[in-house]
Amino acid sequence: MERLLSAGARYRLEYGMWPAARRPGAAGDMRFGFRDAPNREVINVLLAQDGLGNKDHALNPRRMVFLEMGQYRPGRSGLDDDGDMLDAWGVPYQIVLDADLNGVCEVEDSIYAEGIDGGMIIWSCGPDRKSDTRDDLLSWRR
Repeated sequence: MERLLSAGARYRLEYGMWPAARRPGAAGDMRFGFRDAPNREVINVLLAQDGLGNKDHALNPRRMVFLEMGQYRPGRSGLDDDGDMLDAWGVPYQIVLDADLNGVCEVEDSIYAEGIDGGMIIWSCGPDRKSDTRDDLLSWRR
């Protein structure tokens, strides 16, 4: 999670925005690794890979590599065959970006909905492989 947070921060310094495009008609902050928003939309930008979230390198036109990540193996985080970043238990990391730039990540449909200070937050679902439970591993303090 630390490497991913660091990569997101370096991207923001370089381009002045977070590594994802706002979806048409979407409001609020952006969440990935949940429902129909795979985290590869962010990961492709940070890896400087053409694909979902970075079609024709639109969000990383200088093709700068902000993150290096190996393949997923049980017990070790990494990329799956689709390009999603998985935690050690094989579940996609949850990523929220402060799209409205108010310094707080709002996480709709979650126990973390009250808002967390920061521009980018990440969590792993932990050993139970379910989000919003006590064993989640968080990039912030509760």
